[in-house]
Amino acid sequence: MAVVLVLHTTESDNFDAQVGDFLRNPGKQPHRLIDPVNGRYRDFIDPGTFAKALKNLPGGVETNRRAGGVLQVEIMGRAALVPTYSDVWYLNLAKMLVPFCTENGVPILFPYSFNNPRRLSFDEWNNVRGIIGHCHVPENDHTDPGNITRLISYMITAPEAAMKSHLLSIINRGLPGSPSMTHYEFIALAYEAAGNTDIGGILYWLDEVAGAPDKGVTLRTMVDQLTFPL
Repeated sequence: MAVVLVLHTTESDNFDAQVGDFLRNPGKQPHRLIDPVNGRYRDFIDPGTFAKALKNLPGGVETNRRAGGVLQVEIMGRAALVPTYSDVWYLNLAKMLVPFCTENGVPILFPYSFNNPRRLSFDEWNNVRGIIGHCHVPENDHTDPGNITRLISYMITAPEAAMKSHLLSIINRGLPGSPSMTHYEFIALAYEAAGNTDIGGILYWLDEVAGAPDKGVTLRTMVDQLTFPL
């Protein structure tokens, strides 16, 4: 599990050639390489193991090995050109990133700007949650993935994906000092963290339609079965 996803761009255009480059150079492999043009992807490192695509200087913070877990995705594309890419490209990218985040516990949040990015302080880096770019990571000097701001609307306006990711992140986080939580504790936390989504309808479904807790349905199963419209 992880709490941060760092986005990179490959600065190249040929998927197969890029796969070959990462295979020849394991010291710079990400967890996953994705191509929004045709939906292809290639995994290089298990999400439970740290990737190696970030510079990590001695005596500072841990970048690749940051506590809480850091996932890294390389996107086929060029940082200088991402503002010119089509809406279809961004939609495909969102469709590929949302499940990857959801499956690995990364909340679909964008805490820092891609339009005018800056390096995070050590404290900010150690506490950040959500999706950021190589451009934000301390001890690094790359500016990728560029101004990928349009991606945000495609990811956060998909209610199924965003809410499932949100609910799963609550389950994964658990309660302070406790390895698990009850259904009603989960619902209380979901209420507290809710944004502008129809959380009332979702929690009614979880509590009544899914039969929790009377039918012994696990929280994760309930979230997996959640469909829209309710």
